Amino acid sequence: MKYLHEQDYYTVTPAEAYKILAQNKVPKKHKKLVMVTFDDGYENNYTAAYPLLKKYHIHATIGLITSKVDTQGMLTLKQVKEMKKSKWVSFVSHTQNHQELNRLDEAGQREEM
Repeated sequence: MKYLHEQDYYTVTPAEAYKILAQNKVPKKHKKLVMVTFDDGYENNYTAAYPLLKKYHIHATIGLITSKVDTQGMLTLKQVKEMKKSKWVSFVSHTQNHQELNRLDEAGQREEM
């Protein structure tokens, strides 16, 4: 995070990434773009990463396994709400149970997502 900050990278949010990829709307004032992501929603996303995100003004996106929230070693709902309220963290679905989607039929994939 320190390196990204020192090298003047701009960290994009999911909404900005969509505009860049789907509409070719690249933020004009930023030349170096990166998207920081964390998978699964482990507790250390809050205890280790979140303080650094705030310190270095880094946007990040966490893909949550929704059935794992409030379980041992994973983010709590309180932590999710706090980070979401900040301007530094966005959340996206990383499925309900982290099943292998290619092993599910279409209905199962839709349910899992």
